[in-house]
Amino acid sequence: MAGGSAGWFDDGSGELRWWDGSRWTSYYFDGESGEVVDRTSSLTPSAVGPETAEPAARSRLKRKPVIITAVIIGGVILVSRGPAAVLVAAGLSVAAVGIYALINGSADRLKIRTRRVATGVLLAGLFASAIGGAAVAANQPTTNKAVPFAATSSDGRRQGTPTPPETQPPTPTPVVKETIVEERSPIAYGSSNVDDPNLDVGTTAVVTAGVNGEKVTRIRVTTVDGVETAREVIGEIMAVTPIDEVIAIGSRQPAPPPAPAPADGGCDSNYDGACVPIASDVDCSGGSGNGPEYVDGPVWIVGSDVYDLDRDGDGIACDT
Repeated sequence: MAGGSAGWFDDGSGELRWWDGSRWTSYYFDGESGEVVDRTSSLTPSAVGPETAEPAARSRLKRKPVIITAVIIGGVILVSRGPAAVLVAAGLSVAAVGIYALINGSADRLKIRTRRVATGVLLAGLFASAIGGAAVAANQPTTNKAVPFAATSSDGRRQGTPTPPETQPPTPTPVVKETIVEERSPIAYGSSNVDDPNLDVGTTAVVTAGVNGEKVTRIRVTTVDGVETAREVIGEIMAVTPIDEVIAIGSRQPAPPPAPAPADGGCDSNYDGACVPIASDVDCSGGSGNGPEYVDGPVWIVGSDVYDLDRDGDGIACDT
């Protein structure tokens, strides 16, 4: 067809094809779907003639840099991030193609001629990117080491050199220590009294001397880095038992004073065998008494032994 106005005409194949007024284009009208389809990629020079072969060749030439760039980018991702990252990138690219095809109704150059196929391409791309993302997340390290910054002064300048994490000294672990100590403390003795009939009333005597006891307390002492933090009593024992003091209290009534000596002196009538003078006190000669008067025995007691001369109570005084 030469010349004429632009429009849809049968190009001899039984399909409607767009005539731009001077030549046939690569656009066809799909009567079943009611959509316009671009068949540039499916046309060959023999089928479309020299007018359409040249644009198709130019389109293929334009696609080569895109393909080469895509291969280079994929190789870089594969080396630096691994196969999982490549899968994510490829999945996103496929999903983008599917979105493009859904928006435009088709992507004839990529053999996507219906919206149903475009939807499938989109879902396939999203599924591939999801699998790749899960693989990337699984390969990520669980912890990250942070390198501390160098200390800064008040004017914002750095001071010193930051220490890499590998050479930082480990945090010291507190040293907890428990020891058992013993503390000794005295226990005061008690005191008790007993009656003693051999002592006069008003007099006392120590029967048993008191002795203090001693108690030992066991204590668990806890220290952290040498500093005491806790004390706990774990037991007590009696190391020395105290001895109570015993004091005797006299209960004997004193003897009545001797009868006064007769005023005229002479010998005491309570004694016989020797003259016992009447005085404030009389002791046996040669004894331990201190007088002031003495008598040589033996002397028989015939009354009361007022001078306590009969020490052995046999009725005869000063007989030794």
